[in-house]
Amino acid sequence: MNFWKRLNIRKKLLYSILALTAVLALTAGGFAGWTMKNAQTNAQWQNGLSLAAMTGENIKAFLQIDNSDSMIKGMESLGKDPDVSMGLVVGIDDKKNVSIKAVKKFGKDQGLDPKPFADPMASGSLKYEKNGFRVVASHLTDGSNEVDNLTDPGKKWYQVVVMNTTAIDKEIAKGVGMMIGLSLVMLALGFGAALLLGNAIVKPLEVIQ
Repeated sequence: MNFWKRLNIRKKLLYSILALTAVLALTAGGFAGWTMKNAQTNAQWQNGLSLAAMTGENIKAFLQIDNSDSMIKGMESLGKDPDVSMGLVVGIDDKKNVSIKAVKKFGKDQGLDPKPFADPMASGSLKYEKNGFRVVASHLTDGSNEVDNLTDPGKKWYQVVVMNTTAIDKEIAKGVGMMIGLSLVMLALGFGAALLLGNAIVKPLEVIQ
């Protein structure tokens, strides 16, 4: 407080404008970063759900006749999306036991263990995050009926898509970098405006004195 009282009018005006500019820059940058992250994350969830639903339609017939090789082949199209690390066909029985019928892995994630990504489905979760990945599941039905497997009947079956966040994290980091750059520009402009206003307002007072 004593520091502020010792300042002359010019410096008080300068520091006030700089403080206001810094608050506005930080608030705008933080809000923009938060909005961007939410938008990117929601878009990935929606994309994953669409991919799971479309792929599930492709593999239903192969699931019914228990053709695992064709199910795996039917999931190959998921690899066109760099966000997808793995596709699974998962069954859950009445006792909530989870079984994996087919697995297709993509890119650098060949070493992923599919079991930890399927296990949360036992509690009814069809959209969740696990070990840094996002997981979505689409229930496979034939109209109003369950899709039944020839050799493993009586289960509910799901097409599961496991997505990495590598690309989205890069986009978010890029966006945050742009926001930081914009904040620095705002601070520079605020500093310039403070100097100009300081001269315009204080100088006449100094002449009067």
